[in-house]
Amino acid sequence: MTIKLFSAATWLRGDQNIGYAALPLPSSRDSQIAELIRRWLEMDGGERQRSAALVEPQHHPTLLTFAERMASLAVRNRDPDLVKLGLIAAGLDEAAGEKRDSVAVLGLLFRASQKTEMNVSSRFIRVARLLPPKAARSLLIFSRRPPHERAIEAMGYSEGMDKGGFRFTRVGQSSAGVVPVAADRYRQGRTEFDRQRYVAGRSSVLHS
Repeated sequence: MTIKLFSAATWLRGDQNIGYAALPLPSSRDSQIAELIRRWLEMDGGERQRSAALVEPQHHPTLLTFAERMASLAVRNRDPDLVKLGLIAAGLDEAAGEKRDSVAVLGLLFRASQKTEMNVSSRFIRVARLLPPKAARSLLIFSRRPPHERAIEAMGYSEGMDKGGFRFTRVGQSSAGVVPVAADRYRQGRTEFDRQRYVAGRSSVLHS
């Protein structure tokens, strides 16, 4: 299996997915991305690491939007496996080294996991083991935050409904965009707890 799984997927680029965020759930693009991630999961650990390193900056808006959509669909279908796909997509985005802040989407996926299964921490730990180290650390650190510091309302989201059922909605965001909101709000409001936890997590969280 080629490690150029993502770099060969030209359809994953953001300019090929304008309006993706607002499409009904699920969509054909959701299925394409889900299949791509499942093929990535079939690789061995070394192949997954090399493949994740080839995710391109142009893929990031689409991956984060997919993760956001999977959070909604997981709750709607009561399917925790969709949370897993969303977490991996968000992790691949961060593993590639882009400065985009995926914390708002992690908040959605955490809330979706709470709504679809009992052991949320266990879900995050299991997914972290599949991801490259940088993304795995971020995932684990986020899962250990106090509840008020992972609340979706503070990150610009709310719970709502559309014609198909449950859906997380972005507060004050145009439906035409593909980039999840609230990164700037989070960056401006990051607490000292977050900074200390991140530094400590660099060396210890994967071994705890």
